[in-house]
Amino acid sequence: MRNFYVLWLGQTVSLIGSRVTTFALMLWLWDVTNQAAPLAIITFINLIAPLSASIVAGVIVDRFTRKWLMLCADMIAGLTTLILMWLSVNEQLMIWHVYVVVSINSFVGYFQSLSFSTSISLIVPKNRYNRANAMNSYLGYYSASIISPGIAAVLYTQFGLEAVFLLDMLTFLFALVMLLFIHIPQPASTPSSETWRGKITFGWRYIRAKPHLWLLLVVVSLIGICSTAAGAIYAPMILAQSDSDTYAFLQVFVGVGGVFSAALLSLWRGPNNLIKGVFVGYMLMGVFNMGLALGQTLWIWLPFAVLAGMTGPIPGTYLQTLWMKHTEPEVQGRVFATNYLFSGTLMGIASLGVGFLADYVFIPLMRKDTPLNNVFGKGDGAGLSLLYFMLVFTLLLVAYVALRLKQFDRLQTVD
Repeated sequence: MRNFYVLWLGQTVSLIGSRVTTFALMLWLWDVTNQAAPLAIITFINLIAPLSASIVAGVIVDRFTRKWLMLCADMIAGLTTLILMWLSVNEQLMIWHVYVVVSINSFVGYFQSLSFSTSISLIVPKNRYNRANAMNSYLGYYSASIISPGIAAVLYTQFGLEAVFLLDMLTFLFALVMLLFIHIPQPASTPSSETWRGKITFGWRYIRAKPHLWLLLVVVSLIGICSTAAGAIYAPMILAQSDSDTYAFLQVFVGVGGVFSAALLSLWRGPNNLIKGVFVGYMLMGVFNMGLALGQTLWIWLPFAVLAGMTGPIPGTYLQTLWMKHTEPEVQGRVFATNYLFSGTLMGIASLGVGFLADYVFIPLMRKDTPLNNVFGKGDGAGLSLLYFMLVFTLLLVAYVALRLKQFDRLQTVD
């Protein structure tokens, strides 16, 4: 797995640099505007741009050399950072510049991440998929989430945006050097006379032709709707009942729990029954997040935050391994992109809709005297806690039902 370790190290360092830049730009936008809208626009761009890219990314990743696609994505991201640095040094940086750069980086970033994930099955033995997926999807992600905000805050407040951009450039260069020193084989492919429309819809047709994969996609998307909606109101739920320091403190421990869990998963081969690993993981996630919904103080939230963080990497790691084992390497780009487009669209709708549900149904309900006040309290925070509880309980229920479905037995036939 030497090639994978080198590739993962380079991309993780680059991810940390990108996260530092994103966080620093958020601070800059707040300093310049003192408004929440620009930050919300950045969040929206980071959702829409990868979804847009996923429409064509699968075809391109399956058609072209994945190593060079990663190199190109890193170089484009590095170039946009260089442009931001030039604008900042010359005091010409404007808000719309940030929107454009974030759009470009989010778009090409999906090509980079898809190229990386589809390369795993080419450079990692099947019995190490769990380890590789835990490191790729979660260990690097949680590590960056813990490290990046602190670095960004220090560099931005003490030295300005230019120092942040310089660090980002150095991490891009490190990732490029790591990529140049490894070999990533290309999967076997056959010439196709299929139209672009046919190539774009191939992933959809592939999944629909395999009922067990189609059912897996639908069930996990339902769980994703619940988890995404809950995630969208998590910060307001905590902030409505505490303060920003408490929220930040909890987030650190969520990240610590995630890093610890991902590190363990990267060392363990994993269960023989991956379906159980996926849905038991989701059930545990639901249970611990229910604890977060029921708590109203830091010392009740804290243990559940750590446990929720620890369960986060479990279902995702085994789920990605299942998709890898049941999808041929030469079509993984199109299939994985379709998977992301389908589930990501539903999750995006959920994240937008849950705010209206909270503001116009649950918060007004819990401002009144109801029997639920005895469990969740009274006020805005109580309304958010009730909605959060219902969402994660639904997640738990869907995962439990899925665990008992015989249709998923087919997914255990591939070693």
